[in-house]
Amino acid sequence: MQRILSQTYYEIELLVVFDKYNSNVDDFAFAVLEKFKDDHRLQLIVNNRRLGLPSSLNEGIKLSKGECIARMDCDDVSLPIRIEEELEVVDKQHSDLVGCWARVIDGSNRNIGYLSPPCEWQTIRKYLLFHTPFLHSTILFRRRVVEVVGLYKPEFELSEDYEFYM
Repeated sequence: MQRILSQTYYEIELLVVFDKYNSNVDDFAFAVLEKFKDDHRLQLIVNNRRLGLPSSLNEGIKLSKGECIARMDCDDVSLPIRIEEELEVVDKQHSDLVGCWARVIDGSNRNIGYLSPPCEWQTIRKYLLFHTPFLHSTILFRRRVVEVVGLYKPEFELSEDYEFYM
């Protein structure tokens, strides 16, 4: 939470969609969120029952106000410059979607590897035949993408990102 709120792009709108899971996990998560309750950029949405990831993502998209949407899961970490740099790319290149490579870190924040999805369109097309070529937690897309392709489909609980890109 601290890392995403430390973005160099300050005008961020952070919607945390909390999909109830179990009381121990829920209690811990709410304790963490409580520390940031006075930050005006944070909006907490709590589902009354477990809806699943695709439906929770849709709730966040529907309630968001920005032109661009960036997605992160609770276990993802972004560098402070992520949002600012991705916004610059979509603006300069007139793109609707941008993503990047990622470092893999351990529990002590030590680098243990890299994830480097393809960047060239021809290679991306080949990857799409078998799996998603994107790291969903690095993606930033314009709202109009959702207006064209639609929201995440709840029936694709374990592959919502792949279906979204297809």
